[in-house]
Amino acid sequence: MSFCLPYLRLYRRHLSAYTALCQRHFQLEQIRSLKVTPALPLVRTATTKAAKHEVIVSQSTCIFENLSLEEWLFENTDFENTSYLLIWRNTETVVIGRHQNAWIEANVPLLEQKGVSIARRNSGGGTVYHDLGNINFCFLTSRERYNRKWNLNLVTEAVNDQWMLNLSVNARDNIMWNDMFKVSGTAARLKSKRAYHHFTLLLDVNLNNLQSFLQSPLLGASSRATASIPSSVINLVDVEPQLTYDNVIQCVAQRFLSFNQNSQPTSIEFLDLKKDRSRFPGLDKILEDRLDWTWIFGKTPAFTLDRHFVTHCYQSRETCLRIHCKIQDGCINTLDIQFSPLDQILDRLTTSTNNVLLTERLSGKHLRPVFERLRQDFSEDKEMSHLLDWFLNSLWVTLFG
Repeated sequence: MSFCLPYLRLYRRHLSAYTALCQRHFQLEQIRSLKVTPALPLVRTATTKAAKHEVIVSQSTCIFENLSLEEWLFENTDFENTSYLLIWRNTETVVIGRHQNAWIEANVPLLEQKGVSIARRNSGGGTVYHDLGNINFCFLTSRERYNRKWNLNLVTEAVNDQWMLNLSVNARDNIMWNDMFKVSGTAARLKSKRAYHHFTLLLDVNLNNLQSFLQSPLLGASSRATASIPSSVINLVDVEPQLTYDNVIQCVAQRFLSFNQNSQPTSIEFLDLKKDRSRFPGLDKILEDRLDWTWIFGKTPAFTLDRHFVTHCYQSRETCLRIHCKIQDGCINTLDIQFSPLDQILDRLTTSTNNVLLTERLSGKHLRPVFERLRQDFSEDKEMSHLLDWFLNSLWVTLFG
């Protein structure tokens, strides 16, 4: 019987994988067979008639360039007579809202390991995952013409009319498919005379990455930062396989341009930032700021971490450890390490740890050599070796999960 066990386990694994595949296929067939409700016609208000409409499609797939372009247009464009639709997409990136905490919202160590960018945008809202299967729409207008529902309805109506999908806008200004699955979040930035409203559209995103990258391993964190609201999502290509990035942006762009008068432009500008950079003086400074660690992580609202650990690897007795720290401006502001019971060696370890970690950035790349220095400082004490490994691992888990 023991000879058969490996084959039995292998059979069960294959059966489980096959069952999951069948269930997914059945779900997609159910999704495609659901009844489509015709979309309501978009109301053309007086303010939308008055403005000229222009569409810009950025050919850059760099999140930092696209966010910088968005910000440059917002700060340097006269929107009195013209409204813009900026469309773009990025390679793999996690984008957090202006008032969010990347360590709580995302798996920062995994993102660093995979080489996936983390960006902070200037608008509020929640954390989103971007890749080339995610379309970004940004409506830039005067404050008078700022209308989130109009923007969202324009996109949903255009896509519904073309492909008979059942997209709608809910009370939270999210685009939903069949009132069940979220395919778009939304965020905005307002000033006295100008505004922009941007949102994504899940076309063909890597949902495995979305799930793993947006799952923080951090425990014991307490923060007042804006928290994201998890939702069930779906890719629109699972509903309509004919959808592509090119045909969706053409569809939405033409709907936006259809509000122009006869003498106004009806073509889409495909912008190459490498060739046309001279048109945007000051763009590189915005880009530099968006890439800066102090913007991405240093702007994180203050938060605390609190963890408890127990070991029996030191002097054959139970040793308890409590770690409490406060992170301010992305740096370790206070660090309270409590051993119980405490002896002279543990007291020295506590003091040394505080001396080397206080004011340091909460960055794995930055702190690895600091941890190594701590290890070397106590390497001569053989009795401490196991405890030191346990302590440094506990401290690392507290800080990064």
